Formats: sequence, structure tokens, C-alpha cells
Amino acid sequence: MMRRTVVFMAAVGFAGGWTLSAKADTLVWNGARGARWNAVDASWLDAGNNPVAWQDGADAVFPAGAFVEVQDSVRPASITFSGDGATLVGAGRIILGGLLQLCHLQELPCPRATNN
Repeated sequence: MMRRTVVFMAAVGFAGGWTLSAKADTLVWNGARGARWNAVDASWLDAGNNPVAWQDGADAVFPAGAFVEVQDSVRPASITFSGDGATLVGAGRIILGGLLQLCHLQELPCPRATNN
């Protein structure tokens, strides 16, 4: 019996470079001010600009000035704020499975994280 091994690889892209990844869907916030981040409301736009509900494991992108009520427990692969003044409030939880690293867009790529 022949055995096959499947290897999934992921790499982080960098400015002026390339990205190789098992890429999650990217969803862009399109909800009205105070709209709810949950798994029901179609407050997101997919890559084809179609309104969709949140999908755990997607990359979340919030535009400048977004004001969002986190209603449920959500599990984004990543969160990007594409401008200043975005606000996330509410009783829901945002659960990230990996390292949380914050940097300003002018610092991209983000400085290497340390465990200090």
C-alpha cells in the first residue's frame, strides 16, 4: 500500500513581496454604524462584493471609522484595520488562535514579535 503525505505550507507576505498560503477568505466590514458582528447578519462583503454573513476562519477587514457591536463569539484568522477610528464594542468575544501583533500601517511589515 502506497502512503501519501500532504503538506500544507503558509508564509506571510511582505511589502513588495509575495505570499504563499492556504488563504482564508477575506471579508470586508460593510455594516451600518453600530451593526452587529455575528454569524447571521450579512454585514460583510466577500471578494466579489457580495453581502455575506460572518464565517469563522476568515480574515476580517474593517474600514476607517467602523463602529461594530461584537454580538457573538467570533474566530477570525486575522483582523486588519484599514484606517483610523474603528471601534469594536459589545459583549461578544473575539477569539484569535495565534499571536496578536499590532503595528501601524507605516511599520509594515510588522516588526518581529518577541516573547518579553
